[in-house]
Amino acid sequence: MSDFEREIASSRRLFRPRFSVVAAVTALFSGLAKGGLALLFVFSTLIAAIFGGPGATDLPTTRRDWRILLLFAIVVVVGVFAWHRLKQE
Repeated sequence: MSDFEREIASSRRLFRPRFSVVAAVTALFSGLAKGGLALLFVFSTLIAAIFGGPGATDLPTTRRDWRILLLFAIVVVVGVFAWHRLKQE
């Protein structure tokens, strides 16, 4: 307790919460949720940009379009994996 806290009345002292596991888990899950929504937004925007559909929910209809989407997904996964591996070194 600091000198300032000792000088004020005990009824006026502010409660300072310590580290809480619940708060840490809440922050973790909220971060995961925000990250997941951001990835979903980016992925749906890229699908709309690649295939030129009127909406972001349009999926490819031909084999060629599905191959392009699969190739794009593979490139993204390999890029993320490479970035993660290079970051560790």
